[in-house]
Amino acid sequence: QDAGLDKALIAEAEAIVKEEGPRSQARQEVEAAFEANTVDALKKALEVAKAAKLDASEIKEIEDAIKRKADQEKFMKEVNAAMQESETCDHKDVDSVRAAKEKLAAAIAGALSSGVPETELADAELRRKKLHNLIEDLKGSIRV
Repeated sequence: QDAGLDKALIAEAEAIVKEEGPRSQARQEVEAAFEANTVDALKKALEVAKAAKLDASEIKEIEDAIKRKADQEKFMKEVNAAMQESETCDHKDVDSVRAAKEKLAAAIAGALSSGVPETELADAELRRKKLHNLIEDLKGSIRV
């Protein structure tokens, strides 16, 4: 007002700032949640985004990220379970080792398809290779 601006223009600008302030803060929280990359952080960011009335496309992006991360966590649990199962299988029986290797390979493939980084699957892939080599050794000893 002191600068000689129209009161209606000032009121309009204040209304925009009042509406966009929480949205801007919500977007910052969403960005931090994406960096944290955990389901809990993303769910919290989703609540904040909905409260701030962000666009439907922004909310859908967060929901998709939550689903993706949940899928990744589910597949990693499957990989870990297959790894433990492979350690307890009968290492003298070809069929038992083969079944463990196939289950582990399927779990690894699922995890990769869900977007789990290969670096997180390095131990599982190493275990799968060891099982493969064990199968070859057992097949060789059967033939001899």
